[in-house]
Amino acid sequence: MKKLILFVVGGIALVMITVVVLVSVYSVDTKSENVTQQKEESMENQKNVTAEEVAEALTSSASATIEATPTENPSATDAPEATVTSEASPAPLEVFTGSKEIHAASAEFMSAMDISLHCPETANTEHADVTYGTVVHHTYQSKTTGLERGVNVLVPAGYDESKKYPVLYLLHGIFGNEYSFTNDPNMKIETITGNLIASGEAEDMIVVFPDMFAKTRADHEPGFNVESYLAYDNFINDWENDLIPFIES
Repeated sequence: MKKLILFVVGGIALVMITVVVLVSVYSVDTKSENVTQQKEESMENQKNVTAEEVAEALTSSASATIEATPTENPSATDAPEATVTSEASPAPLEVFTGSKEIHAASAEFMSAMDISLHCPETANTEHADVTYGTVVHHTYQSKTTGLERGVNVLVPAGYDESKKYPVLYLLHGIFGNEYSFTNDPNMKIETITGNLIASGEAEDMIVVFPDMFAKTRADHEPGFNVESYLAYDNFINDWENDLIPFIES
């Protein structure tokens, strides 16, 4: 009889423990659902923030009014209240853009190109039976920058000033200049161009190596900053308005 009573009591205790565990689990799940719902509502509210509200917030933060309050310093008690207003509105950066017609023509030209990522060995090796062109350094006056600028020009073998040639402009990367291609023996631009012309794969052409850093101050050195980025962007204007007319003359 005692064993039966103990068995019944133990069963009841087990049932009560199970109920408590189930209630706890349900409570945790409910809290988790509430937290998830709150996060979703918060994200939805963030999505509903309009561009106008963001602009208004930025505008309000750019303009601050500071009111001076009297201090316990006797010398300052008689001073009138001062209001200082600071309006931080940075001047917009000028964006340099070239001719839309030139951009469109360049895109059309490049879309028709069959570009190879690897230069064949026969193209970058000098051959005894091929006559190669000559690189000449020139300077031109740039109205865009207000400075005299340098440029290297590769003219083909047998160059004739009275003849019209197609012109290829090779543009260097950041921190480069007009010597980046011509002074690097690994580039072999003169060799490759001469071989392609000799094999009939390319026409006689003029290759121009400009300085893309179109600075407006003589002491301005390139760097990773906004002023330098604008100088590189300014090259499109120097190229269109000054360099092309110089080469074509």
